Amino acid sequence: MIDDVNAVYENGKLLARAMEFPMISRDYFDCSVWEKEFSLLMNNKYNSASSTLIIPNVGVSLYKSIGFFVNSDLVNCHHIAKSDSGSYGNIADNDFSANRADFKTINELAEYIRTTKSRALNEVNFSGNIDAVMGLFIVNSANEKVHYNNIIGIYVIQKFLEKITEIEYPIYLYDRNKGMIEKLEITKEMESYIKEEIATKSILYWPDDLDKPIIENIVNLSHKVL
Repeated sequence: MIDDVNAVYENGKLLARAMEFPMISRDYFDCSVWEKEFSLLMNNKYNSASSTLIIPNVGVSLYKSIGFFVNSDLVNCHHIAKSDSGSYGNIADNDFSANRADFKTINELAEYIRTTKSRALNEVNFSGNIDAVMGLFIVNSANEKVHYNNIIGIYVIQKFLEKITEIEYPIYLYDRNKGMIEKLEITKEMESYIKEEIATKSILYWPDDLDKPIIENIVNLSHKVL
């Protein structure tokens, strides 16, 4: 399914789950937030996550500039709103709460966005597992420093997730101004910048079944760029 990201996007079924940038210390990237998220996905315990439906040629806003893509056909979308609904809690714990839902199906939200050209941050809460994850994304930035920092962050996440899932997720650029996605190709310029920034750093994460966090050198997790 990973290879079908563009097809899912064109069909108005691609959800963007915004995530925190990996926290950076002096000598490591803390990926604990991502580790927890994907642990839930891999163990079928992922409930009520907030996401945004993005539609081709409409620059829909996203909550954060980094995250992962999900195929809405492979998850349970139980709350669909045309704007930020302020959701919190989760259905599994019976404490899910959000503002009024506007639609019953993803198709209805997709049609609304196409018709109105709404760029507003919409919210889709879903439950699912690892099979629905299609790739990673960063939002394209005109600021060169921000752009390259985003590339470094998502590259670190890609290698980290490959370690824990054995899947090398493709990375996509989301152009919020044009409403377009394209696969990120690592250029020589990007490669040089990445090497300079992360060659001496490590990745930190903390699996639930261990008393202490794991710290691994990022070079050991990298096989394409470094």
